[in-house]
Amino acid sequence: MPETVCALKAGGARVAIFHADNPFPPHYNNRPETLALAREADLYLVWSEKLVRKLYEIGVRSQFLPFGWDQNVFPFQGGTPQGSWPGVVFIGGWDREREVFMEEVAVHVPLRIYGPAYWGTRTRRNGRARVCWQGCALEMSDAARVVRESAVCLNVLRTQHRVDGDFDGVIMRHFEVPGAGGFLLSTRSGVATRLFPEGATGAYFGTVQECIEACKYYLRCQDERHSRVAAAHREVASGHTYTQRAREVEKMLLGLG
Repeated sequence: MPETVCALKAGGARVAIFHADNPFPPHYNNRPETLALAREADLYLVWSEKLVRKLYEIGVRSQFLPFGWDQNVFPFQGGTPQGSWPGVVFIGGWDREREVFMEEVAVHVPLRIYGPAYWGTRTRRNGRARVCWQGCALEMSDAARVVRESAVCLNVLRTQHRVDGDFDGVIMRHFEVPGAGGFLLSTRSGVATRLFPEGATGAYFGTVQECIEACKYYLRCQDERHSRVAAAHREVASGHTYTQRAREVEKMLLGLG
């Protein structure tokens, strides 16, 4: 709550807050105290450069901070052959847009879905998304293993990642999948394509049809996929761990003067 931040600052502390969702209404993770809290913090960190600009416009001292990779939570699975299951996997929560997206993907490529029970209760009874759901969610090392053994791992951004009409920023999957040694095919977004350039360490789609074509291509082109996996893993391990993120936050706070 804002009062908590004020009390901490009164005691001499500097307060940095990392907001993992979209702080602006009407996004469902916005709360009545969210923006009031942001104004009280010494530093309010978010995953989107466009959100940083919007926060500055309302008087919030904000900076961009991407997520990162934690080897202990999402361990590297180097002992598992990448793509030993020659299909596509999606690991994540259900929403109606994702269901429609997965229904179309499942027509064209082998697909497995792991996620909470909504995939079994809210999807169409005889729909392809429900058939592809594997009956459980995955976390930590179990998720990392499936990411590694699947040829392609999809990352489908949600509406809260649209800022001023376009997808922006990065989420945890951008770092977890290459950290674990998997191949990530993601919704194209502004920051992601800068951190993981397309054709080098990143692969992206803008529409479901582009996603399907990319899936088919990378399922065929194993050598190119493996090369991209190795390059992306090196990038994440060398520059995007949470130890490094902590150092970045420290520098930001020291720079406030």
